[in-house]
This record gives sequence, C-alpha cells and structure tokens, in this order.
Amino acid sequence: MKLLYNLLLWLAAPAVAIFFACKNRQAGGNLPLVRTRFGFYDKKSQKIPTYGIWLHAASVGEVVLAKAVVEGLRQRFPRVPITLTTMTVTGMRQAQKVFAHTPNIALTYLPYDLSFAVQSFLQQVKPRLGIILETEIWANLYNALHDVQVPFVIANARLSERSQQGYARFKASLAPILNQTSLIAAQDRASAERYTSLGVKAEKLHVMGNLKYDLSVPSTANVAQSAWQNAVGDRPIWVAASTHEGEDPLILQAHRQLLKTLPNVLLILVPRHPERFDSVAKLISDERFTLQRRSDLNLSTQQVNTNTQVLLGDSMGELLNLYALADIAFVAGSLIPHGGHNPLEPLALGKPVISGSYVQHFQKMYDDLNAVQGVCLLPKTDDVANELACALQKWFKNSDLALASAERGQQVLNQNRGALDNFLNTLDERNLTKPFLKP
Repeated sequence: MKLLYNLLLWLAAPAVAIFFACKNRQAGGNLPLVRTRFGFYDKKSQKIPTYGIWLHAASVGEVVLAKAVVEGLRQRFPRVPITLTTMTVTGMRQAQKVFAHTPNIALTYLPYDLSFAVQSFLQQVKPRLGIILETEIWANLYNALHDVQVPFVIANARLSERSQQGYARFKASLAPILNQTSLIAAQDRASAERYTSLGVKAEKLHVMGNLKYDLSVPSTANVAQSAWQNAVGDRPIWVAASTHEGEDPLILQAHRQLLKTLPNVLLILVPRHPERFDSVAKLISDERFTLQRRSDLNLSTQQVNTNTQVLLGDSMGELLNLYALADIAFVAGSLIPHGGHNPLEPLALGKPVISGSYVQHFQKMYDDLNAVQGVCLLPKTDDVANELACALQKWFKNSDLALASAERGQQVLNQNRGALDNFLNTLDERNLTKPFLKP
C-alpha cells in the first residue's frame, strides 16, 4: 500500500504543481506556493525559526482556530518560536492578516506529501512539537515525524461518519500511521469512537471539546462596525457568508423576494473563495441587481449608495466585520451538499443565524443550537430560496424574535467553552511541552 501511495503521489505531482501555480495566479499573489509545496525553502526570504512548535492549519477556517491556540501557547511559553503552515493561498492570506502583529511566528506552506519534501520541511523547521488542527492525515509526513522522534498531535480532531466509512476501507494501513501520533484530541466522543473503530489505541485518544466555541471577538470588530455603519447608513442588512458555487443564484432569488417587502434592504454577498469574486459579480449584474464591490469602496471617503441592492464582499479578512454590521447572518455552504460552515462567529457577535440543511461538517454544533432554537435551519425542499426569503422576512419583521434566537445561540456557545485550556493542560499532563519548560 505504501508503494502504491507514493507512486500515485509522484504521478500526480506535475498536475498538482500546475494546479497550485494556477491557484496562486488566480489569487493575484506573488507567493512561493509551488516552490515550498515541494519542500524548497529560500532561507534568505523565509526566515523560519527552529526548535519550536510547528502548528498546521490547512485553510481559512483552521487559521481562525490557530489564533486561539497561538495565544494560549504564547501565554505559557512566550519565548518559544512558532511556525504556522497552511495549504491554500486563502489560508496564507488569512494567516498574514491574523498574525501580522504576532512576534516570533513564521508563516509558510506545508509541502506536498512526498518523502523528500516533508523531510526537507522538517530539516528546515526542526520542531520539538507538532500540532495539526482538525484532521489532516498524510502518511509520509506522519512517518517522517515518527522517524525523527518529533511528538505530534491532532487537535480539535473531527471525523464524520462519512469520512470514517471511507477510511475504514484502508484500516489495516491507516491504523499504524494514526498510532504514530502522541495524542488525538477529539472534538467530541463520537469522533473519538470513530477513531477507535479505525484501530487507534485508547491511550492515544482524549476528548477535548471543540475549539470553535473558544472564539473571542476582537475589539477591532466594533471599531470596524462603526466605520461600516457610517458608510452604509441606517437600513436593514443581511449577510450571506462563505457562499459556494450553486448557492448564489438561490440567495439572489431570496433577496429579490425580500426586496418586495423591504425595498431598502441590503444584501452583503461574500463568496468563500476569491477566484469566484468576478464570476459572482457578473451573476449579480446579469440578474439586474444594483451592485457595488467592496474592493471599489474606500470606507473613509465613500459610502454605499442608497440604491445599492447587493454589496459584493470581494475582500479577505473582513467577514467578522461584516457579521458585526448585519442584522441577520446566513451561513452558507449549506444550501448544497458541501457540509456547512461555522455559525459561532455571528452568534458571538449577537447576530441571529440562518443556515441551510446541509451542515454535516458541523452536525453536533447545529444539533445543539437547533435543540434550543438558537439557529434557524431551513428544511430540505426544492424551493429553498422561498424558505430563506420567508425566514428573513419573519426576523426582519420581528427583531425581538430574531434576537431571542441569537441569545439562545450565545448560551450554547458559552456553555461549551473551555476546549483550549483542556487541550493545553493535556499537553502538559502528557509531558509533550516538557522541551519548552525552563530547567
């Protein structure tokens, strides 16, 4: 199996290189994506500290989680260098914004899972502890970490039933790889049990809770909200956040219906991926909505036109600010079988949340919220755009009802905090942070 895995990686390598080069070009960045993804690091331009903690956050969502982990590690080990890796251009851009003022942290890409590439990465970083957020299983990386005796853990580990069923076909090969970890800190008991079913030893597992509940809202969101409020004025606003292809027409259809009863309502439409900004802008224009783009708007000198019906959020790192501005948040990735996105950010800001029914990536979270009516889950139907429009109309008409839902959602959020402290304490208890303790 190992030979076949590596053969497939090598066969796919040229296509992967082309793919990453295209992604880099689409994102408009002069980022060393292709070079570093194959383990080639420029020591002059990329000053990566050694003998510290390596933290991996695959993309944007994991980078948001990484902020809390970095802050927790900094409090305990203020002088220990941290290297944060990601796998996507959008993840890197988010990391550059999130950690712009964080000292003693290096940002780079995790290499493609070729043996020579991961060995080059480890020789460059020389970590004393590795922390992988959520579930990233790379056989050669895990083997290389084990070979050089670097302890590594999977934090906030999530394993859905669907993923478990897929991995189960390779249990004989996967179990030895997963058991090379020092710790798998699962989000919940169900995920821990699924890891057990894949052959992970009980002593490797720990239920830590979900880091997403430990979200802290920065004070800068309130400052930004004030600037945005001056630019937008006093009008009803809803945000459709992190949309995927196939969702935007449905959202626009719902907005058209909403405009019939609220002619001054503003939709802020935020695609998940930057490469879709232009195509979504064209769709909005083709559907005859009055459009403005965030990239064309200078908040300090310009305002959103009063006749603008859709503001396209074609910027990076501003979603929290847009949530703060809105009256209602629709969390996308949920109108199609994508699996949904995190509803806790708008709830932390006191915003009522609507979501589609495809939320399997966050199933327990949505189940807990739905149990107390802390979120509005749309039913599965062929006319989901109408369901969305009706839910929006209901909450815009009765703001007390909307805010009551948001308050119940916040209660769920607060009741589930504590995963970060649990995780960091477990690292201490298992002596995984011993290299960083003062003698």
